[in-house]
Amino acid sequence: MLPKFLYWIAFILAGISIVIRIPEVKEKFIIIFPYENAPNWIAITLAFVSIYEFIVNKKLPIDQLKRIKSAVWPKLNVQAERISKELESVGIHECSFNLVKTKSKVCFSKKLSNLFIKKKRIFIQIWGVNSYEQRFNKMSLLSNQGVCGIAYQSGSPCIFDIINHTDIDHLNKEIFKYNDSQINDKVDIKLAISVPIIIYNNKHNKQSHDLVGVLNFESKRITDQQFISNPKNQAIIISIVKKLAKDYSFLIDMNH
Repeated sequence: MLPKFLYWIAFILAGISIVIRIPEVKEKFIIIFPYENAPNWIAITLAFVSIYEFIVNKKLPIDQLKRIKSAVWPKLNVQAERISKELESVGIHECSFNLVKTKSKVCFSKKLSNLFIKKKRIFIQIWGVNSYEQRFNKMSLLSNQGVCGIAYQSGSPCIFDIINHTDIDHLNKEIFKYNDSQINDKVDIKLAISVPIIIYNNKHNKQSHDLVGVLNFESKRITDQQFISNPKNQAIIISIVKKLAKDYSFLIDMNH
């Protein structure tokens, strides 16, 4: 990724090109550069340079993201399909995977006593296998909602299965913080696992990490309830999903 200060160079140059057109500033420039049209030519040059900087700094990350997608998604698709077949052999069917990241969303308070504009983070899907992107994005899940919200907030994997939970209504409303519409969209999910995508960086001998998203696994049909109710088997499934999440972060690192 490009350093953040590069994104501001274009705006700084554009600002300078405007400032030197001010008559008072222009007079001082003529003293330094004894040419009548020097400020104009400098302004025009800086304007073109700022446009070039803006285009380059915006275009390079987009090209980089396209390159990463073209390298990562096909490999993830193959792995996800292989994992689905493996899980079908132990009674876990109709599997789907999706990768989500967060983005900012401006929300207006509905209460008359609080008219402040609030900025929240919601999940959006950027990759999926057997997952419906439009349906997921329409849910507008906040970064603290659902199994993926718990994984995102805690930085640790989270699992939910309908077999080991009897009070589903309490779980959906109090723990997952779903609204009625979101509950209806999730009513057919029997098993859900979310694993945070973390990329570790070693900068100046200090470990730092970036939480870049959450990998979600869901199943709509379980035929072997005894298998999934066993904590050891749950740990095995979590490790499989974690392996896919680790592979994703590794592929991202390779293509940066």
